[in-house]
Amino acid sequence: MIANGRNGNSLTSALPSTIRNEGQRPKRIRHRLLTMIVAASILAIGIVILAVWYQQDRPLREVEAELKSGRTADAMTKVGAYLKEHPQDVKALNLKARILVEIGRLPDAIGIFRRIGAVDVADLHAWAKAHLLREEWSAALPVLQQLLTLSPNDADGLHEITACLANLGQSNKALKSAERMSTLKGHEARAFVQLGTLHENLGNKKSAAEAWGHVLEFSPNATGLQIPASDFLTAYGSVLLDIGRLSEAIAVLSQSLALEETAEVRLRLGIAYHQTDELEKAVESWRRAVELSPKLRDARESLAEVALGNRRYDEARQWLEPLLSAPVLASSTTYLMQRICLANGDREGGRQWQTRTAELHQQEHLKTLVSRVVAESPDSIWARAIRAYRFAESGNWHEAEMLMSAVNAEATDEPFLRQLATAIRRRSTLPALDLLPVHHFQ
Repeated sequence: MIANGRNGNSLTSALPSTIRNEGQRPKRIRHRLLTMIVAASILAIGIVILAVWYQQDRPLREVEAELKSGRTADAMTKVGAYLKEHPQDVKALNLKARILVEIGRLPDAIGIFRRIGAVDVADLHAWAKAHLLREEWSAALPVLQQLLTLSPNDADGLHEITACLANLGQSNKALKSAERMSTLKGHEARAFVQLGTLHENLGNKKSAAEAWGHVLEFSPNATGLQIPASDFLTAYGSVLLDIGRLSEAIAVLSQSLALEETAEVRLRLGIAYHQTDELEKAVESWRRAVELSPKLRDARESLAEVALGNRRYDEARQWLEPLLSAPVLASSTTYLMQRICLANGDREGGRQWQTRTAELHQQEHLKTLVSRVVAESPDSIWARAIRAYRFAESGNWHEAEMLMSAVNAEATDEPFLRQLATAIRRRSTLPALDLLPVHHFQ
């Protein structure tokens, strides 16, 4: 008889284990088959979805390929056709914005990016580029910061944010980003070009020469830089000249001259030859500089100085004559005229030029003070106001407004600041720099 449940036994438990396993095996097989069927179904659905996505995304991949190849007209045509069917597709809209940047329709591109944001690093690059081309440094900065958060070692991003920070007067941060870029393999030369430029703009000529020396370690022929090799070599040779490394300066400037003859390299070579007592070579180089650039002040003044030293007063005056009608007259030019008049016995002419020299020297002294404030105290109210003035003077009202908005929050009742803020807001004539309270800069 079969035991009842009261004894805790059952039919199944009464069977041998081999018989029980035989009974459970079909269930396991059915479970495995069901699992395999479900997995196969999911895989099939995934393949279908992937195929549909691939087919739908293919036109956008073609647009991106056209854009990368520089065929912007074809890219715009294809993305326009795609957007007719998918007007809200974010990737397509961002591709359109990137194309708009390349063809120069910057406000339209910025409008799209502001409305929908960026999908990837390529979009952020394009967005930043649009602002940089418009010299909207304040607007470009947060975009570049976001880019570098996603891709910290993006060399182009570091290069662009360095330029951005420098234009906003944030020199220390600009130096740090350039130094960071200099640690990236394959990008050292470009980074050291920027580092040298930053130091040179800050008046640190020895540091500039050191940084630019590193450029030639990574690129001996100064190729593959963000500027032409001749321009770089002229700048490097000039700082070597300024810090007294004359033989090196002549070698580097001669290397630049071999690539391209410019008035600037001829001028700087003339100065180097003059300082090494090679006067004939100096005069020859300055004369050639004037032939290449007839209004080049430094070259004309140098030739006038030589003529004056040799008592050829008429010749000295002739070298300076074209400069006297220039829109901006330098005190160095009027001082030479003063000396020529006095050496030639023209006391009245000498007094007139002396008066003019004093006036110009005062204006130039103010400009020197202003530049010093911007370099030494970049975060001060006055430094920001001066940068705003310079942006407005160059027609970049957007950046001028951005800077003045920060100044106004902290400004005192200084008349110059109030007049400047009003002029920038109204896009009107700027107050004269003579109104700057110079006692703040002493």
